[in-house]
Amino acid sequence: MGCVRSIQVCCVCELADGSFYGKTDTTMSQQLKTKKPKLKICGVTIASDVSDCCNLGVDYVGFNLIVGSKRYITAAKARQIWLNATQQLPTQTKPAVVIVDHTPEQLAAALRAFPEIQVIQVHNVSAASHLEPLRKVVGDRQLWAGIAVHHGQDLRVAADCQLIADLILLDSAAIPSDSRVAGGSGQAFDWELLANLDQSSNFGIAGGITQANLPELAKFYTPRLIDVCSGVERSPGQKDPGQIKALIKMMRSLW
Repeated sequence: MGCVRSIQVCCVCELADGSFYGKTDTTMSQQLKTKKPKLKICGVTIASDVSDCCNLGVDYVGFNLIVGSKRYITAAKARQIWLNATQQLPTQTKPAVVIVDHTPEQLAAALRAFPEIQVIQVHNVSAASHLEPLRKVVGDRQLWAGIAVHHGQDLRVAADCQLIADLILLDSAAIPSDSRVAGGSGQAFDWELLANLDQSSNFGIAGGITQANLPELAKFYTPRLIDVCSGVERSPGQKDPGQIKALIKMMRSLW
């Protein structure tokens, strides 16, 4: 296994039209103040699951806007679920949406339909240039880049994306039989690839994470975010609060 050199980036870069994207030193230093991973529960489809996540102190809940996914939901429906769950429930939990091939216009329409969105996670990013057209639409919301990890070379793509994205989410490259894109397979990638990463890298981990295998992940890396979907489900799109509690308990014991 080849060594993966860590790359830590603190810069703002200029686009061809003279505008700028990227993160300031201040933004990045704020993100790196704590090594305790945040938690995102993804693929929520019902208001009771959002309420459970809020009550349990989950940091982010994710709504899947990828057409064809078993957990697909429209932006308008996602907003309805979010409001139903949180209107009478003050919460620190933040709503996120997952997209894969949205144009800037489609993303803008989703944000109009669900203005409370605070995080846009772009799935299956293969190059930093994939993010550039979306950066302006995202505005002051967070932009996360999901990278499907086949081998160590994919971590170089992840490092390049740090110029634009607020967080890099390393995910499994396995493609489920009922999908056209990687992710959502319930399989983990080779976590040994993380052993040579700089622990200050602003990376999150997704793909096949459960309460049972978190100790194995902790041997290699302390992520900024842990993203879990099928690992806390009764069935696709329906979460199990007991499993979420067990996951949070394990996270607290490890970090």
